[in-house]
Amino acid sequence: MVYKRIFSYLTESWVYANSYTVNKTVIATSMVSTNLTFEAIEELKLTVGYGQTKSTSYSIGLTIPADSKRQSKLAFDVLYKKQNIK
Repeated sequence: MVYKRIFSYLTESWVYANSYTVNKTVIATSMVSTNLTFEAIEELKLTVGYGQTKSTSYSIGLTIPADSKRQSKLAFDVLYKKQNIK
Protein backbone atom coordinates (compact mmCIF):
# COMPACT_ATOMS: atom_id res chain seq x y z
CA MET A 1 0.00 0.00 0.00
CA VAL A 2 1.41 3.35 -1.11
CA TYR A 3 0.15 6.85 -0.38
CA LYS A 4 0.30 9.29 -3.30
CA ARG A 5 -0.32 13.03 -3.50
CA ILE A 6 -1.48 15.25 -6.36
CA PHE A 7 -1.00 18.99 -5.80
CA SER A 8 -1.59 21.74 -8.32
CA TYR A 9 -2.42 25.45 -8.19
CA LEU A 10 -5.58 26.31 -10.13
CA THR A 11 -4.87 30.06 -10.14
CA GLU A 12 -1.61 31.61 -11.30
CA SER A 13 -1.03 34.43 -8.84
CA TRP A 14 -1.82 35.49 -5.29
CA VAL A 15 -4.87 37.81 -5.12
CA TYR A 16 -7.34 39.36 -2.69
CA ALA A 17 -10.58 37.50 -3.42
CA ASN A 18 -13.99 37.12 -1.79
CA SER A 19 -14.53 33.71 -3.36
CA TYR A 20 -13.49 31.36 -6.16
CA THR A 21 -15.92 29.75 -8.59
CA VAL A 22 -15.09 26.48 -10.31
CA ASN A 23 -17.28 25.25 -13.18
CA LYS A 24 -17.19 22.08 -15.23
CA THR A 25 -19.27 21.44 -18.34
CA VAL A 26 -19.50 18.14 -20.19
CA ILE A 27 -20.95 18.02 -23.70
CA ALA A 28 -22.05 14.71 -25.23
CA THR A 29 -22.78 14.65 -28.96
CA SER A 30 -24.13 11.81 -31.07
CA MET A 31 -24.68 11.77 -34.81
CA VAL A 32 -26.62 9.41 -37.06
CA SER A 33 -26.40 9.62 -40.82
CA THR A 34 -27.35 7.39 -43.70
CA ASN A 35 -27.29 7.47 -47.47
CA LEU A 36 -29.56 5.42 -49.70
CA THR A 37 -28.78 5.00 -53.38
CA PHE A 38 -31.36 3.85 -55.89
CA GLU A 39 -30.26 2.90 -59.36
CA ALA A 40 -32.98 2.01 -61.84
CA ILE A 41 -30.88 2.08 -64.97
CA GLU A 42 -27.32 3.11 -65.58
CA GLU A 43 -28.24 6.69 -66.54
CA LEU A 44 -30.70 7.22 -63.66
CA LYS A 45 -29.29 7.21 -60.14
CA LEU A 46 -30.83 8.79 -57.04
CA THR A 47 -29.03 9.26 -53.72
CA VAL A 48 -30.95 10.36 -50.63
CA GLY A 49 -29.10 11.33 -47.47
CA TYR A 50 -30.29 11.98 -43.93
CA GLY A 51 -28.41 13.08 -40.87
CA GLN A 52 -29.27 14.09 -37.34
CA THR A 53 -27.10 15.36 -34.50
CA LYS A 54 -28.10 15.45 -30.83
CA SER A 55 -26.10 17.30 -28.19
CA THR A 56 -26.60 17.34 -24.45
CA SER A 57 -24.61 19.32 -21.91
CA TYR A 58 -24.30 19.00 -18.16
CA SER A 59 -22.76 21.64 -15.91
CA ILE A 60 -21.80 21.75 -12.27
CA GLY A 61 -20.42 24.69 -10.34
CA LEU A 62 -18.91 25.23 -6.93
CA THR A 63 -18.23 28.50 -5.11
CA ILE A 64 -15.45 28.39 -2.52
CA PRO A 65 -15.33 31.27 -0.01
CA ALA A 66 -12.07 33.16 0.57
CA ASP A 67 -10.85 35.76 3.07
CA SER A 68 -10.74 39.04 1.13
CA LYS A 69 -8.40 40.60 3.74
CA ARG A 70 -5.60 38.19 2.86
CA GLN A 71 -4.05 37.16 -0.43
CA SER A 72 -4.97 33.64 -1.51
CA LYS A 73 -4.38 31.18 -4.28
CA LEU A 74 -6.70 28.31 -5.22
CA ALA A 75 -5.09 24.87 -5.15
CA PHE A 76 -6.05 21.25 -5.82
CA ASP A 77 -4.64 18.88 -3.19
CA VAL A 78 -5.45 15.16 -3.12
CA LEU A 79 -3.93 12.45 -0.94
CA TYR A 80 -4.93 8.95 -1.97
CA LYS A 81 -3.99 5.38 -1.19
CA LYS A 82 -2.80 3.20 -4.06
CA GLN A 83 -3.51 -0.43 -3.41
CA ASN A 84 -2.84 -3.47 -5.58
CA ILE A 85 -5.38 -6.26 -5.19
CA LYS A 86 -4.50 -9.75 -6.33
